[in-house]
Amino acid sequence: MIKQFGRNDKFVNTIRLHPSWDIFVHSGSTFLNNKVQEGSALSSSAIYVNPINVNRTDSQLVYPYVFKSAEQMGFAGFNNQYVSSSFGTMLTGSYTILTASLGFTFQTASVSRPKIRALKNELNRFSRTTKWASYDYYDNEELMLVEIPRLFHGSGIKPGTVELNFYITGTLIGQLKDEGSNGVLMNTTGLLSGSKSGIVVYKHGIILLSGTSSVSTNQDMYNGSFQEPRWTHFGLGTINATSSSFEIKFSGTTNIQTVTLFAHANEFEFNHSNNPTSVYSGSGLYSFDQTSGSYDQPNRLLMVNSVSGSFVEESEPFKRQTMISNVWLYNENKEPIAQASLSTPILKKEDRGLTFKFKVDI
Repeated sequence: MIKQFGRNDKFVNTIRLHPSWDIFVHSGSTFLNNKVQEGSALSSSAIYVNPINVNRTDSQLVYPYVFKSAEQMGFAGFNNQYVSSSFGTMLTGSYTILTASLGFTFQTASVSRPKIRALKNELNRFSRTTKWASYDYYDNEELMLVEIPRLFHGSGIKPGTVELNFYITGTLIGQLKDEGSNGVLMNTTGLLSGSKSGIVVYKHGIILLSGTSSVSTNQDMYNGSFQEPRWTHFGLGTINATSSSFEIKFSGTTNIQTVTLFAHANEFEFNHSNNPTSVYSGSGLYSFDQTSGSYDQPNRLLMVNSVSGSFVEESEPFKRQTMISNVWLYNENKEPIAQASLSTPILKKEDRGLTFKFKVDI
């Protein structure tokens, strides 16, 4: 029996999560959430889009496969291999390891900067709340563009959670925070304490750092020469700038859609079973008709009385009852798309209604 959900049986909820990230960069290496190198094929600096083959040798790689058959099932781009293969041949594909990591781009004022121009409208929207966010303010400035992939920040960086730390030989020389939750990055320590040095475009996961003032008098190798560090050097020359370390902390935003469903088995519903054991042995589930050569099911079958009683030799009055162990979900074409299995089958009596509640993440 298939039953349709009512208008009050389906609820869609959105769970908003804010995962925290700590990204540390030093001497050409990036460490995500203090994760160290865990294997020959496992990077400490990135999120894996398809991690199924992470840290596997060539002989251990997982790969998709199909067998050539009359169903003509294959992989995209494998037409030549499919045509030339004989029936029964196993056709294999591969899973590409894709990663997402941070990007640092040093932008001088004298070069073409298409990425900065692309942020013009977004920056001008910020200018309604602070003059430091307008596009004109950054148009002729030396900039460091920090790009955070969407896999990290999701639908946007959570305001008030951004923190940038600049280290020289392990000593903190500068720190930026968006304490006002308005996108403006303010220096909270060091020589530039109290001044602003950048802005965060929360929606797109972009950080713009500006300013030509030195964060410290200690020098390191930036842009091919020894210079005093500036915020526009943040993340720059990580291989040659061996004394410098950079850290970014923030929280992303992830929305998870959850559907809550209520499946009702009301009174006098779902009390029939197709299990052969529900019919008395010998009562005949079907009979063979010699004349027509067909099997016929009798109109009436003697059902087993499964109602338990307190006495061995006495039977309780017959009542329809079944054991419900699974709840299936079907689409509009009556095709099964999901199954909810109960840890223990539940007794469904004819005069009792049951409601099953389950959740599906979408």
